[in-house]
Amino acid sequence: MNRKLIMIASAVLMAVAGIYSSLSISSEKTNPAQQYPEMTEDDLLLKTVFEKYAKLSERDLSLVPEPERTLIALYSAHGIIGNGGFYYFFENDFSGTTGYAIIMQSYQNIGLTEHAKTIENIMRLFPEGKPSENLEQRRIFLDQYFNAEKPAFLKQVDEAEALFFKNYQEAFKKAIQYYKLKKSKLEARSWKLEAKNYKS
Repeated sequence: MNRKLIMIASAVLMAVAGIYSSLSISSEKTNPAQQYPEMTEDDLLLKTVFEKYAKLSERDLSLVPEPERTLIALYSAHGIIGNGGFYYFFENDFSGTTGYAIIMQSYQNIGLTEHAKTIENIMRLFPEGKPSENLEQRRIFLDQYFNAEKPAFLKQVDEAEALFFKNYQEAFKKAIQYYKLKKSKLEARSWKLEAKNYKS
């Protein structure tokens, strides 16, 4: 994931929290809930995860462990699609096909298999069945076939965006639920292992 994507993802988080211009980060170590009283528990969770893995996900999203990887990939991709459709989505650099694969897997992880399959189908619309790694070539194709104002705008893109815009917030909610469930299982497993080692 590139810096532009991280910035967009951060904007998504700020939008969720509803505090675009009201945050002021204190140099003192304070309780996040006290520092950001406008933010909900889920907002604070997102902020913590994104800040902790910002540099790692920017370098290579595949290096981020689960379930953080799914949360970051889902919030970033879904936010970008919500802001500018698939034109905006494919205009970003997701570290080649690996990045797209992680995003599709993230949608599958939270139970939105149809969304994952839709991204796969949209990718096949590109020459050679995948987005060009050359950004300029990709933009030429996007401007011609993914731009709703152009006569060659593809019907499949319009239908795909309709799917993603319907119940748009559902994906974010499912991503949070997935993250919390996986973390609770990991913590329970860790606790059992520690208890076993203590007894032995």
